[in-house]
Amino acid sequence: MESNEFLHLKRELQQYVQIRQIFSHTDRLLSRLSPLQFQSAFIEHIVRTSSVDKFDPGLLAKFSAYIFKKFDTIFGGSKYALEDKFLEFFSDANSTGDGKCDRFYEINSGEFIHIKCSESLISEGTTGYSLWEASVALLASLTNSNSKYKEIFRNKRVLELGSGTGLGGLAIASLANPQSVLLSDVSQVHDAYTLPNILLNPKSKTKLKTEVIHWNDLIIAADEYAHHFDTIVGCDLIYDPEICSLLFSAFKALLSVKSSTIHQIVLFCTLRNPQTFNDFVRDLHNEENISVSVEELSHDPDNPILLDSIESFRVLLINKRSL
Repeated sequence: MESNEFLHLKRELQQYVQIRQIFSHTDRLLSRLSPLQFQSAFIEHIVRTSSVDKFDPGLLAKFSAYIFKKFDTIFGGSKYALEDKFLEFFSDANSTGDGKCDRFYEINSGEFIHIKCSESLISEGTTGYSLWEASVALLASLTNSNSKYKEIFRNKRVLELGSGTGLGGLAIASLANPQSVLLSDVSQVHDAYTLPNILLNPKSKTKLKTEVIHWNDLIIAADEYAHHFDTIVGCDLIYDPEICSLLFSAFKALLSVKSSTIHQIVLFCTLRNPQTFNDFVRDLHNEENISVSVEELSHDPDNPILLDSIESFRVLLINKRSL
């Protein structure tokens, strides 16, 4: 009699063989069909006929990430709508078991940013699936009628760290006219929420790219990153002392590169732990080549994006000081 372990390995091998065949079929469809035609064909001829949604969760998540990346590479410059059933498949493929919700933010008359996020603050050991309040504050700062923050990002090459659900980067791309925006996060968050939400908002996508970046990468490859961007942005990154220590080291490394093109780092923060925030600001003040200032957000009664407690937000502006 075959053991349970053997049966599991046998099933897994059969799924990998089937996946290889599906990849080949998917590539043929992508090369011949329009975005809308591909979505319909993918659901009808691949998901339903191959029972790919019954695959082991880990394999299914890798498969869905591959399809998303291929789809975005081929159709990235096109204007298209995403079908509900197409999105539903990728949402289920990366399901965390937590409840998911849809948020819509009006940025212009009749124009919205659509975000899918987790209703739970922590899912699978990460907070990256939830919608951080500071990303809404960033959006509000750009829809403010007297916004000065648009100028910070205008015509700049922007790198967003810890993008999570992607609202911050989408807001900048939609409202601030940057040269480009690269959204980044760890692979778990990037594949489950960052990239899918970018695909969910195709009108903003022409200036957007996504990438898996760990903050250690910024330290190890500081010379490379320091020449590819003008401005770094982040939302709700200052909340845990250990994480702050790594973030501080990354900023110090990037701004210490002699010919770095990065001249400003903008952090939108919710004051959850004032001591952690103050310690981070103090450490920045102690650096010779760094200047730092802290700002509060101003209230605008005509702003379509409402913030419940505007007094709980701070904007941290970190600049490379000329010596």
